[in-house]
Amino acid sequence: MSKYKIYLCFNKMIKAFTLAEVLITLAIIGVVAAFTIPSLVQKYKERETITRVKEFYSVFSQAYQLAILEHGTFDQWGLGDTHEKVEQEDGSFQRDEYSLNNYNKFFDIIKPYLKYDSYTPFDNTNVGQDPNGHDLEVDAKSRGLRLANGTAIRGIHLATSKCDEIDYCGDFYIVTDGGSVSEEKGDNQAYKRPQTFNFRLHKDHIAPLTLTQSSFESYCIQGNNYSYCTEWVLKNGNMDYLHCDDLEINGKNKCN
Repeated sequence: MSKYKIYLCFNKMIKAFTLAEVLITLAIIGVVAAFTIPSLVQKYKERETITRVKEFYSVFSQAYQLAILEHGTFDQWGLGDTHEKVEQEDGSFQRDEYSLNNYNKFFDIIKPYLKYDSYTPFDNTNVGQDPNGHDLEVDAKSRGLRLANGTAIRGIHLATSKCDEIDYCGDFYIVTDGGSVSEEKGDNQAYKRPQTFNFRLHKDHIAPLTLTQSSFESYCIQGNNYSYCTEWVLKNGNMDYLHCDDLEINGKNKCN
């Protein structure tokens, strides 16, 4: 091969992008990333939430069945009806002692059948206890049972005397990110968080609230109370009600 041919080959080998071309390419990549990464992160968080709701439903249902085998159906657990929070002179909302005792009695029955990370008894102070019985300073909004994966039961209502009348015995709220479910001056803002879900306690099983099309549109699509969207998530495996408004309970079940 002649020196001239070698020189030509060498020139071809050292060709590269100019600095301007590299900068333009990086700028384009940055713009595309700015639009796509938030969407990908949102989708990931939704998939994680959906997985936790399904996992909780499976694990808690099994624990509930084991508790029923030992203690009988829910109406035989010796639990009384709990009451709504009462507004205090300082504007805060608190439960009465009777309700608090019944909340904690419910968890005392169900805890042995669950693997949990921590349990903070329901009360009206800022002091709770960890699983070993040691005092624990906590926010009063974080009362309840926290599972190992971070999902927590943060709110509960019992209506044992009405099991037959209303066909369920109470309900409870889980928060998949371990946050709180509280009513600050009755504004219900916590229930507008997409990570909050509601389950109903029946005599011999737990189940999500059954939605109608109108309630689905009001609570889920319009975002007035995402805790009611539990049935949709379990049935359809998505949270598309956060992204489009033409979904149907018995029809279109995901965005295009």
